[in-house]
Amino acid sequence: MIGLVLVAHQPLAAALGEGIQHVFGDQAALVLRDIRPDEDCTQASRRLAADIAAVDSGQGVLVLTDVQGATPTNIACEAVRDAMSAGHAATVLSGTNLPMLLRVVNQRLREPGLDLGELAQRALEGGRDGVVLIHFSPNGQ
Repeated sequence: MIGLVLVAHQPLAAALGEGIQHVFGDQAALVLRDIRPDEDCTQASRRLAADIAAVDSGQGVLVLTDVQGATPTNIACEAVRDAMSAGHAATVLSGTNLPMLLRVVNQRLREPGLDLGELAQRALEGGRDGVVLIHFSPNGQ
């Protein structure tokens, strides 16, 4: 099973994790990491690299972050570089939303042999497909 690590501004990772649990129950090979405003980035990156190693069963790890260019993503990228140099396959995807996470968890459960690149692609599709403009007519219908 591909490992999942969610890294986000506190308390978003925990909250999104509750959304996953609400729909699918407890999940194996899933780590949720909230990054506090006062967090030491070097220590957080080391912990995250250890998390990646812990959930990698040999199929790789998808690391999901909330905002491109923000501290949680920067920490995740550093951790992935370290994990990759230690022999772990990992991919970082930013812009995480609940539809993306639900797609990822569903795909992991339904297709356990899916490779990391394909799971990342399906995550992107789930994130995009989950953003929808809902139109209302002037009379409320």
